[in-house]
Amino acid sequence: MPGSSLTPTDSPVAGMRYIHATLREEIAQLNVRRPGQRISMTPESLTDDKKQTLRLAVGERWLQIELEWFERAKFDPAMGGPPYRGIGTISASWGQTWKIILWDSLKKVFQWGYFEGTEVRPITGDFLASLVATLAGA
Repeated sequence: MPGSSLTPTDSPVAGMRYIHATLREEIAQLNVRRPGQRISMTPESLTDDKKQTLRLAVGERWLQIELEWFERAKFDPAMGGPPYRGIGTISASWGQTWKIILWDSLKKVFQWGYFEGTEVRPITGDFLASLVATLAGA
């Protein structure tokens, strides 16, 4: 099963580290299977900043993930659902874009998710693996 062994729901930072580690693992596996078509990712490691940008590239194709988390929960009735602690976007050179949100259950359980239409789906190892595979043209 794709995905890091980190628990992504412990904190906003744990979720960011989960996303970064899972992408690193998926890239490593694809680079072994397709040595002539190496995927790069910057940065190689995360900082303690509340705002992070991850960029993956292979040839002319790229995928960019921007994440930002907040100290205090925010609530926007237009977003629906519970308060949120972070936002972001995933954009790709092939024209696809997803909005990202970090839900805060107020019980110290955090979940990074992406919008598919009006529904929020969790960012899982499978979702990240599919992004890397699409980037690689697999």
